[in-house]
Amino acid sequence: MTLQPETGTIMIVDDTPANLRLLNHMLRERGYRVRSFPKGELALKSAMDEPPDLILLDVNMPEMNGYEVCQQLKSDSRTQQVPVIFISALTETLDKVKAFHVGGVDYITKPFQIEEVHARVEVHLNLVNAQRVIEEKNTELNRAITALKTTQQHLIQSEKLAALGILTAGIAHEINNPVNFIKTSALGLTADINDLQKLIQLYEECRIDCPHPSAPDRIDALKDEIEYQTVIAEIDALLDNIQEGVRRTEEIVNSLRMYSRMDAQVTEKTDMAELIDASLVVLKPRYKKNISIKRLY
Repeated sequence: MTLQPETGTIMIVDDTPANLRLLNHMLRERGYRVRSFPKGELALKSAMDEPPDLILLDVNMPEMNGYEVCQQLKSDSRTQQVPVIFISALTETLDKVKAFHVGGVDYITKPFQIEEVHARVEVHLNLVNAQRVIEEKNTELNRAITALKTTQQHLIQSEKLAALGILTAGIAHEINNPVNFIKTSALGLTADINDLQKLIQLYEECRIDCPHPSAPDRIDALKDEIEYQTVIAEIDALLDNIQEGVRRTEEIVNSLRMYSRMDAQVTEKTDMAELIDASLVVLKPRYKKNISIKRLY
């Protein structure tokens, strides 16, 4: 991968005007955009405002040397990813270990060899370009993965809704049964309560000091008429039927909710027995006539 002209911005930091002019001319000839600075402080401000793609940094400068400039560049999130190539004269001591330790990626020596400068600059600008391409591809990949997960979630939900549509008739029948229990039991309970209210009313009229000697006979006759013992027994049975109908209806509704709910994006602990029970309730209309299921969790 080779960068095309005018695709890279290079910052040169050197306190020697002749070096600035020479490097500026060499790089502009190759089509690079160049920004030159004679001092580290000025270069730092410009780099923070508008980070370049590459920095050529002289080691020996007054006030702030190249190592110090590089350390500040690498300590700021805006410039820490910008590659720094150190510049040093052959007559000067270049602490290569320190240069790499503070964040430098390469170095070139003075007097400059044109082909060496171009080669090193091109290599590191190509690396910058490659890194950007990788980051863009990673961003695209993450978007694609997110879209795929969303689509998968929608497909799963659609499949569940389709399955629920197939089971609707059977489920409606299953819900209708306990509802009928409740309805029938409630009607029977209402009739029994009405009969008991007649008996209670008669008791109110005929207390212990009731002046009518026929009161006990009237009470017994009413008990026989309303089948008192049967009514008493029926009340408990009817209440049990209502509670059972409510329980079965709640079980079916809760199972439907669990079966049709959206899948969570986070991992969480789940009671497998609860999930299996919910599925069995939903599927019961399809298997109850042909299959006997024994639960052993």
